[in-house]
Amino acid sequence: MTELVLIQLEELRDYIEMAGYEIIYRDLHSRHPLLEGFVSLKFKKVFIDISVRNTRQEKCVLAEELGHVLLPPAVDGALYHFAEYKDVFQTQWERDSLEISVAKDERRALRYGTSILIPDQAFWDYAKSKHMWYEWYEYFEVEDWFMRAKFEFMQTKQHFKWRDLVIINSAAERRFWSLKGGSTFFD
Repeated sequence: MTELVLIQLEELRDYIEMAGYEIIYRDLHSRHPLLEGFVSLKFKKVFIDISVRNTRQEKCVLAEELGHVLLPPAVDGALYHFAEYKDVFQTQWERDSLEISVAKDERRALRYGTSILIPDQAFWDYAKSKHMWYEWYEYFEVEDWFMRAKFEFMQTKQHFKWRDLVIINSAAERRFWSLKGGSTFFD
């Protein structure tokens, strides 16, 4: 196995700033409780919720936002996240088209983010032996949701069964995974 060199939070901040964007920390949860970051292409700013500053969660969010910076979407996704922007479109077709476009852009940015924090070769090197689920995301220093996304992206490249890579110790863990979408995610 090759030596794993992980990208650190400070490096992600540097990459965003080298691309000409400023990182702004604000209370985004007051706008929407699940909004932790977004990019304003127009103003060249990356907004991150203040509650995730200097955490592993910020590292994952910044990696995805870097994907938006380097792979700009067709529509400024930052505007989409605010309800009043959707009201501009009069027809259901226009609203649906916008939602599809934004969903594709989000997926592309997340794919990019997972690829820089969890390179494919490092993933397969680690997959040479089975590990507990928490060991996966701890090893790569990412959050659970981010590791799940990487697994999903890797399954589109090469079919594998999660059971071949993840150790499940108990019936409770098995139920947990099935409640979390295990039947689609881990098959």
